Amino acid sequence: MVPRDSHAGEPSAGLNLDLDGVESSYRSSHLGSLLYGLVRSHAPRLVVELGTYHGYAALHFAAALRDNMNPHSRLHLIDLWNSYPYRHCSMETTQDNFARNNLLDLPHCEVSFKEGDAFQSSNSYEDGTIDCLHIDVSNTGDKLKQLLELWAPKMTPTPDTLIIVEGGSKERDEVAWMVEHQMSPIQSLLSSQWLTERFSYFCFQPFPSLCVLRCRNDSAA
Repeated sequence: MVPRDSHAGEPSAGLNLDLDGVESSYRSSHLGSLLYGLVRSHAPRLVVELGTYHGYAALHFAAALRDNMNPHSRLHLIDLWNSYPYRHCSMETTQDNFARNNLLDLPHCEVSFKEGDAFQSSNSYEDGTIDCLHIDVSNTGDKLKQLLELWAPKMTPTPDTLIIVEGGSKERDEVAWMVEHQMSPIQSLLSSQWLTERFSYFCFQPFPSLCVLRCRNDSAA
């Protein structure tokens, strides 16, 4: 029998994460075990997340890095926290969610919480240093293109390097705030020549959906 977390009822790949109060659109489609599996199988050294909120994805990344037992692995969580004007929480709330799951002080993984903007934070990283990047910052097509332009050069030039982005399905593009504010669809970006020349990708459709991108020719775009 596969252990399940006690609150979401989703498979946790051998984990028993306490997700009480950890809000995320990913929970409804049980994407936690997928995120965990991607990090377990690709064994990144440095994982950077843009947009952490309560830490649903980040908790699964941390658990995977813990189980990989790869010395000197790092997880950097970047968010505006209380400075974000819409859905937000405090950094302390997210840290409490990590502490409750014994994922703050891992022997093989340094977990860092960083307050910052997803665009400006790219300046803190040298090119070719990030193995896995997760982007979940109220994504739109235009915003993702700008972020990919900034962050793709930061990715390591290896076949295992992954960029994970929230969204990509038609249903996600048609959520109320996207339609109301006439935001650019993520699907349009995914089918654009600009993206297909630089990345290969596959998309998990269940809402809110997520896409996994890899830089073409084993190098950052």
